[in-house]
Amino acid sequence: MKYVIFILFACCSQSYLQAQSATDSLLKLIAISKPDSVKAKLYLEAARKFYESTDYLNAKKFIDSSYAIAREINFTPGIIDFYFLDGRILKNTGKYYEAKYQYEEALSLSRETNDSARVAGSYNNLGNLLINLH
Repeated sequence: MKYVIFILFACCSQSYLQAQSATDSLLKLIAISKPDSVKAKLYLEAARKFYESTDYLNAKKFIDSSYAIAREINFTPGIIDFYFLDGRILKNTGKYYEAKYQYEEALSLSRETNDSARVAGSYNNLGNLLINLH
């Protein structure tokens, strides 16, 4: 029994350390990147990592930084991705109506740019959210 517990602990620790290493690498890349679409994507990816570990406070911090850069350089895919992830954070924290607004903004921008994949993603996010509202 002790052996099984040790193996489980070792596996979980290894997964955590790998995730932490990936996040640390992203943070290093962010620090040396210039403010362009690459940096906006790096912030977004870091936000996703924090989101996946349910660290919504840090996820929000990084997604807001991604959004600021995306707006400054008019990087529409980055803005739409901000709305997607911010909506998920809001949904997971019980702020359903705020999440709905973010998803609707993503849908509007996706339609404007004829981005069919993001239009579909917007409808998917809205559909999943409506399950929580009813």
